Amino acid sequence: MLSFDFKPIRQDEIEEEVRAYQAYLDSFSRERAWQQPLTYVVTRVEHEPDLSHIDRWYQRDAGEQAGPYRLFRVKLRL
Repeated sequence: MLSFDFKPIRQDEIEEEVRAYQAYLDSFSRERAWQQPLTYVVTRVEHEPDLSHIDRWYQRDAGEQAGPYRLFRVKLRL
């Protein structure tokens, strides 16, 4: 939300969100992946991220480039 009372994000807030995200990753399971399965993953070609967390639960194809993006089709691993 935009505000006239701007306050920059503090370092402790960043660290807390990083811890919360790591806890989410650590608790992710096959059951959770089955509850909300992905069908596609879209990345930027020039800054393709580490997809090892996706690869743990999904098989992805070689992908196809669409402009500055790469589109991967994914299926849950059995």
